[in-house]
Amino acid sequence: MFAHSWKNASDSATNEYTTRINEALKVIRQLNSKLEKRTQKHLNDLDEKRRGRGAEPTRGRACFNISLINRMESPNGLKAEPSMGEGRCSVSWHADSSLEHFSTIAVYHTLSKQGDTNNQWSVGLRVAHNSEGPEASRRGCDISVVEETPTIAVSLPSSSSYYLLDDFNHHHQHAVIAQGEEPGRRFSSTHRLLRESHNVSDILARCKTVCSNFHKKGPKVWRSEQLLLTEMESEWLRQFYIQGSSHFNLLWNTWKDDMVALLKYWSRLEERTKQIVSMLQLGAEGQCGLHESSSSQKVKPQTKTERKLRDRRRKARDSIKELLARAESNKKDSIDALYEAMATLLEERGKMRELWLQRETDLVFQELSQEERPLPIPLEFSHHGHSKGVEDRGISPMPGLPVELNDIASSLRKCGAAFISGEKLDLPLRVLPSSVFKDDDSHKKLSAWPGWKMHTFGLEMQDPWAGHLLTGEKSIETRAYNLPTALIGKRIEILQSKQGQDGVSTIKDTFHFGDGNVKPVGWCSFQGIVEYRDKSSFVADEQKHMVSSCSGYGWKVGATRVLYGWIVGDYGSYDCEDHPKYFKATRRMRSLFQLDLDENRESKTSKLEDVSRKKKRRRF
Repeated sequence: MFAHSWKNASDSATNEYTTRINEALKVIRQLNSKLEKRTQKHLNDLDEKRRGRGAEPTRGRACFNISLINRMESPNGLKAEPSMGEGRCSVSWHADSSLEHFSTIAVYHTLSKQGDTNNQWSVGLRVAHNSEGPEASRRGCDISVVEETPTIAVSLPSSSSYYLLDDFNHHHQHAVIAQGEEPGRRFSSTHRLLRESHNVSDILARCKTVCSNFHKKGPKVWRSEQLLLTEMESEWLRQFYIQGSSHFNLLWNTWKDDMVALLKYWSRLEERTKQIVSMLQLGAEGQCGLHESSSSQKVKPQTKTERKLRDRRRKARDSIKELLARAESNKKDSIDALYEAMATLLEERGKMRELWLQRETDLVFQELSQEERPLPIPLEFSHHGHSKGVEDRGISPMPGLPVELNDIASSLRKCGAAFISGEKLDLPLRVLPSSVFKDDDSHKKLSAWPGWKMHTFGLEMQDPWAGHLLTGEKSIETRAYNLPTALIGKRIEILQSKQGQDGVSTIKDTFHFGDGNVKPVGWCSFQGIVEYRDKSSFVADEQKHMVSSCSGYGWKVGATRVLYGWIVGDYGSYDCEDHPKYFKATRRMRSLFQLDLDENRESKTSKLEDVSRKKKRRRF
């Protein structure tokens, strides 16, 4: 998906490996040029023959903008070819997709072994009308092979080229078939002309167009923006970073400018999303008269902030009324087109991110080398600071977790209902006075508590669960409550307590270290959250969270509505007593404790933290 650029291949290189890569790219560029010239000759010859018998002239251009290089080896384990009853498919039957209509496909191949007719590589061809081309979309997936025309397989000598001209790819499928037990190796370079809508230049052009129209408002405009944002994040940014550091180091110089541009557009579209959500929420508040007093007379706000908020609500309300006035449908349908549509788009993005989190934490990556495992995607959420000059990551004022996007979607639906009714009580709780959220219990802090950003925290885990997490066996920690957003990506100490009753803490709300009941055994960070809303999804991840169905921490049919999986990121263990010397721990939310250092031991603790950082470097 992310190709090397043969156009930028040069003689300058930083090491032997990149030197060889550049040499190979120059060879492919020369091969591409030669194939383009030969394609033009074949097209001219074909056109002359067609005109000679009164047929339509030849179509398609003789140019290519991408090459796919394949290496094919032993047929062992390959599926048998079903049409001819002999050989095995190294490349299954298909027509090449995403190409400019009527464009040529040129293939050059070399063989490491030839001459033995019982062991050879063949190119299979069969007729299948409208497999691709301008008529293919009307047929959907219903592609029928023409049985009356026999399937053929042609073996070509090494260093041969073959060409699929004009509409040949539209009405034929091809395959690569290995015959015999030891056909040797086959290397091929397939040259194609991609459609404009299937490359990075196209999505960058679409981003530029969309971002230049931010002055426009309305459900159609917002929908196109949100779909582009989801596509860019899922099909480009996340695809690039999931392929690991080896892929990144190899291609970053080629793709840096494009990826940086995509990250900037992503940031702008996330900022735009925040503006739309805020307008819809403020508009509903204004429609319900939240900027007015409860009496019949209006009361002038006492502070500048209150006056600004009042004016924003009025402006947002008037903007929404203007959009409704332009709509042809009734008021309820028009409001649904604003609020419901935006809520659905946010939920779709949340679902996309949830699926990506599951993919990025799949156990299959543990079987790969470290440089082939997914890299953290450089996207920062809930960021309210200055972001100018930041080019190596995307910055968003929106929250990023699926559960948070679902909460916003729910809030928007309530705002839509409130806009229709005009009743303040129909508004979501976020617009009620702050006294509703007053938190008097120091041991039951809310997720919005500012202290989550200010202090160090530890997570109580009973033995043996702490050990499973710190050895990498347990990649998801499950809880009945969500992790505060401010702790995502933050280092959290692991406090191991003695084994006890499942789901019941064995330690006091406030305690001092040193009594032997609790000790810091390591640390970790959590990179995201996955929600389990049914038993089947919870059981499917049992290898990751290690919680069996019969466990007290497991899914209880009829009682459990949702469980949260905290996805483990980095982690490390402490050796013996080489850990920060915390003095006191105070419960702030369930098993999350605020940790305080003894001021008299600050100097000693600083040295121990240096030791911990050195151990982390060795371990990872």
